[in-house]
Amino acid sequence: MSGARVAVVGAGLMGRWHASAAARTGAQIAAVVDVRLDAASALAARHGEASTYSDLESALSATPIDVVHVCTPTEEHAALVGIALERGCHALVEKPLAESLAETEALLAQAQESGLAVNPVHQFPFQPGFRQVLERRARLGELVHVSYRTCSAGGEGRPPEERRRVLLEILPHPVSLLHHLFRLSFDLAEVEVVRFTEDDLDLVGTLGDTRLDVSISLRGRPTRNELEVVGERASALVDLFHGYAVVEGGRVSRSAKALRPFALGGLL
Repeated sequence: MSGARVAVVGAGLMGRWHASAAARTGAQIAAVVDVRLDAASALAARHGEASTYSDLESALSATPIDVVHVCTPTEEHAALVGIALERGCHALVEKPLAESLAETEALLAQAQESGLAVNPVHQFPFQPGFRQVLERRARLGELVHVSYRTCSAGGEGRPPEERRRVLLEILPHPVSLLHHLFRLSFDLAEVEVVRFTEDDLDLVGTLGDTRLDVSISLRGRPTRNELEVVGERASALVDLFHGYAVVEGGRVSRSAKALRPFALGGLL
């Protein structure tokens, strides 16, 4: 939103990314909010005339704001988004939007009543590799199997309950990708959690004749983030860390098998 006045709540890694991205669109970083005022000041110093505050209420009382970027721990999201909407501000929120379905529905209803936008951040559906798969969706034919796999170092050094939280905070990524791939029909998917430990979260399901599976691991190495889409006529592998996709046709022959390593080597 070019020219918008932005308040960034949370001056950690995500807050820095949000502030940088907003500034590149032409927005003005008008306020940085963090209970750690030294962190808020460090981020504000990167963006000219941004003021710093220890709480969102104070920021919104002191300066006009159009959009609030919420980049705090998940348990704080609902309250902060509620404050932003009450003050007439749009909200862009790190995923997940809230901790529960009830909180999410309440925030969406509040936004609709206020005529304001509230959006969680789901960046992967807009990566070039995934967009390429959507554009070539018809080429794949009927989908047989869709698999999301990630191995993350995000839980290193954290206690068990925090590691579980990391797993749940990653889960919206495959949900958003599957939603974009299947659109409204994804609401009909039948999904079951088959494992949820401090290190691993695994789900399996079906959507019509398509099998779905999601594997999120804090133990697996190397770190990776991939979506594999297998169709009756072709398949695609999307590397979500690096933003590209490899789409392979389904031609079956001895020569195709023999040449496959060379074809993939050329693509890499």
